[in-house]
Order: sequence, then C-alpha cells, then structure tokens
Amino acid sequence: MNNYLILKSPLKTKASRFFKSASIGIFTIVFINTSNLCGDNSIPFDITTGRPVIELMINGKGPYRFIFDTGASGSVIDDSVAQALGLEVKGEVRVGSPGTDKTTKANLVNLNITLGSEHFENYQMVSMPGIKAKVNVDGIISYSMLSGFLLKIDYPNSKLEIYTDELEKSNSISYTSPDRIITIKINVDGNEIDCHLDTGSKFGFTLPSDIVSKLKLKYEPVEGPKKKTMNGEILTKQTQLDGSITFGGITFIDPEFDFTEQFSNFGNLGYQILKQLSVTIDQKNHLIKFERTGENK
Repeated sequence: MNNYLILKSPLKTKASRFFKSASIGIFTIVFINTSNLCGDNSIPFDITTGRPVIELMINGKGPYRFIFDTGASGSVIDDSVAQALGLEVKGEVRVGSPGTDKTTKANLVNLNITLGSEHFENYQMVSMPGIKAKVNVDGIISYSMLSGFLLKIDYPNSKLEIYTDELEKSNSISYTSPDRIITIKINVDGNEIDCHLDTGSKFGFTLPSDIVSKLKLKYEPVEGPKKKTMNGEILTKQTQLDGSITFGGITFIDPEFDFTEQFSNFGNLGYQILKQLSVTIDQKNHLIKFERTGENK
C-alpha cells in the first residue's frame, strides 16, 4: 500500500516477530497462530477502486472491508473500527510516510480474524486514523498474514485463491523479500532494476528517477499523479517509454510510467499493470508466476 510507514515501535507486548514493511509500506509487529489454516480457499475481491478489497470477520463480527496488500508486510485497521470493536490497546508506534519527517502516534491491537474458511487468532495490527477517509475501507491486510501458502491473485476473475501447493521452477521466477516485501527483477529496456509487487497501489509502473536518463522516451516528462500518503504526498513525473518492460515472461511495449526522485533504488508495480494478469506467489519457495489470461494475452 502506498500510504503507511511505521518508524518506531516502543512496545510492551509478547509478539512473535517484528516486521518492517513495504516499498511504501508498514512496520508492525504480528503474532500469527496458523494452526487452523487448511488452505485451498477462494476469496472474491472487489477491484473497483483499483485495489483488491476482500471481506473478513473480526472477533465474530462483520464483514469488514480490507485491502489485500502485497506492498505491506504488516496489517492496519482504522481506529474507528478498532474502537467500535472494543479492542484493547497493546502498545504504541510512531507512524510516518516516505518523503516527510512527520510522524503520527498509532496503537497496536490484537484480534481474531476469519477469512473464508481460514482463522487467525491473536493477530496483531496497527490501529490508526484516516484509513476510511483516504481509501474508504476498514483496513489493510498484508499478504504475510498467509505466510507459507501459495496465493493466486486472479485479477481477471476478481478472486484470491489460497493453496497448500507449490509452483514449478520451470514456469516461474524467483523473488526476494527484504523487509517482507515481494521484490522481483524487471528489465526496463535493457536496464535491470528491483521492483516491489504492490497490489495496494492503484497506479502502474513507478520507476526510480535515476534510470530515466538511460531510457529513450516517446515524449518529455510531464507532471504526474500525486500519490498521497498519511503524512504527505509523493510527487511524480510521467512519460512513455520508447521500448519495453519485461518481467516473468510478460512484456509491455512502449508503456507509460511514472518516476519520482523520492525513491531511487527500486520500482513499484501496481494495479494498472497487474489488472491484466494472474499472479501466483509461492511463499515457501520464493517463486512467483505471472500469466496473461483470456483477452489480455
């Protein structure tokens, strides 16, 4: 998700792991009880906002609408929802955003989640204001909640599928996950860069500014979309490549892209590109498969 980055975590809580997040993501602490996970589950999602929004139950109540986000290693709930549920505060964090030094205090809460037939006990989230106002959902669920499973994000059919299976190396590529953020290699007209897979972004290709001088462009860069964060915004420029971008056997010819000076060592891959694809993530083996389906082939 392009909105959240938690900078400090002065916690007094028993949590199993400390997660730093996203390309443009979250730091949080998460306790996950996976003993009730069975896999092989299909969850529909709503993509009308440019982000996959799933429904889940919290402490037996709901459903609540959450963005399913591969651009965040931890999860966030709007504090109005947390308060309505009567969730006990377990600690505090300081929340900031890329491109600004401002921070906001946020709380940590524990809750039980039901997603389809899957159950998560004592799952810890950051509780903070502004999510409903900015993106009109109740919160953000990180893909890492489903750690160890094979996840298929099927954009053309608007569903998230959860499996206990594994991908074959012959038809997939490897990925890394620094700070638990899925990172792949993409080739931008002969230039290889790291790129975050970010289902929480409603944009397309966002590239680091230092690569632009190496590229042949269709037109001079113009002012691009402002990408809002919790404490500011990311300023971008927009242009069109006279060439191709390739990843995982998928090629885009002469694509438009954004770039920003506020990020210099990675790219970001969001909805405007992913909507054409099915993306399968094998977390056990760190493999990922991209497929064009139907009319997108």
